[in-house]
Amino acid sequence: DAERAAGRVRSPFHGVPVVLKDNIDATELATTGGALALIDHRPRLDSRIAAGMKAGGAIILGKANLDEFPFGDFGISTVGGTVGNAYDPSLSTAGSSGGSATSVATSMAALGFGTDTCNSLSNPSGFASLATIRTTRGYTSRAGVMPLNTFNDAVGPMGKTVRDIALALDLVTGVDPGDPVTADAAAD
Repeated sequence: DAERAAGRVRSPFHGVPVVLKDNIDATELATTGGALALIDHRPRLDSRIAAGMKAGGAIILGKANLDEFPFGDFGISTVGGTVGNAYDPSLSTAGSSGGSATSVATSMAALGFGTDTCNSLSNPSGFASLATIRTTRGYTSRAGVMPLNTFNDAVGPMGKTVRDIALALDLVTGVDPGDPVTADAAAD
């Protein structure tokens, strides 16, 4: 608020609350992957996703529940229990990024990030009437992200508009020495 009052606006997400799926590192919060065994795991570094959003002034509001180690389709973990669908809590969120989707669809956060190995961005977003993108391999860094399958995994934003998704990608894409697959990102 002080920066905005002084006329310094870092990005369209300056001061905007966002959530991260609980397999994406942010130094202020534990990264559990939904497993009680990792309840005290505190990352030493931000993921490229968290660092990019913070540089743009976004507020990392919290971590969203997911399928444990992020493997499954129902949003069930030993840390957070079961994620309910935003429109009918008795229904499934249809993917391990369901906590992020429900957070955005219920307006707890303006933007959420999830990960995708096999439809974990598109299915929860579709079930929550949100926009998302499963980025091309190497477009978003996987450094600081608990993997399920490092060859297939991708990180992506979930939001209420395509514009929000595009603006978020502006903050989080690019070359990251922590993920060599992003080396070609500077060419795009």
